[in-house]
Amino acid sequence: MFKALSIKSDKDLADLLENIDNPNYLEDKLLKLGGTIIKLKLEGKGFESSLPGSLIIGLAKYQEKIYTTYLASKYGAGKRHKITPEEAKLLEIKVTVKPGSTEIFIKLLIDKAWEILGNMPPDQITSTLIKIAVIAASAYCLKGIGSVAVREAFKIKRKALAEKIALSKNEVEKKKLEFLESSVNAAIEGMKAVSLGIVQAGPSHIELNDEPVSTKDIKSAIEGLGPEKLEAKEEQGVISGTYRIQRVTLDFKKDSASADIFDVESGDPIHGLVVQPKHLSDGSYRVLKTAQDKKDVKLQVIVTKRNGIIHKAVLDKILNN
Repeated sequence: MFKALSIKSDKDLADLLENIDNPNYLEDKLLKLGGTIIKLKLEGKGFESSLPGSLIIGLAKYQEKIYTTYLASKYGAGKRHKITPEEAKLLEIKVTVKPGSTEIFIKLLIDKAWEILGNMPPDQITSTLIKIAVIAASAYCLKGIGSVAVREAFKIKRKALAEKIALSKNEVEKKKLEFLESSVNAAIEGMKAVSLGIVQAGPSHIELNDEPVSTKDIKSAIEGLGPEKLEAKEEQGVISGTYRIQRVTLDFKKDSASADIFDVESGDPIHGLVVQPKHLSDGSYRVLKTAQDKKDVKLQVIVTKRNGIIHKAVLDKILNN
């Protein structure tokens, strides 16, 4: 029996974020998502039965992030597609302002996400579960307004994904991780947009699902949610293999050259391989230039890696072919 995912507290949301890339956690929880209603109550001058402009903008940005995450899950990150009217209707947030009060009801229809992703073949169950999870994370992020625990969960998961991407040598795995990273970032930006909209509206009193939240709490919970830079871990080594020479360019002013090559066996590219001045005189440059697009060449290369990715490559020598 599959369980509907229930996000009733900031701890539930933090647990979802922590396990967003864990199929074992997801497989019995996400075949049906329960919709949810978030009640936001704002009090102060000018809040009678209306939405302040800053909150309208924040909610619009939040809605856009949900759409972006859905489109990335359906078509792949970085692909340009527009949401259809049918999809927009199933994924939109519903905002109702209660007459005569400052209460705002935000209804999330995220349980429909499964329906519009379509039926899945057995071999796609894992990836589809993860897609549903990241859409849910974007949609449920309003539960994290004012919560430092949710902020930390976002930061920890984002850093963990960035580290996995930096170390991954499998392009398919890397693309999956990049999708997760972009989705987590979208959820962060959605939560920040609504939070800032509330703060800028300047209410004297705020309640989220009948629990008081101060503007100070909201500001604190979104601090430090900007992009983080990974600490660069640098290492140097020597690699060798058979390479296809794609481009060789001579720099007369620097008396050196550069080349774009790729490993014939693995397909791994090296862009901007440095060909030192000594290689212009010992015949190595001529060998590379002659082999361009015609013949594979065995090379030994000195590489400098940062977080597992080649940052700089220098031709050491051409090996006997």
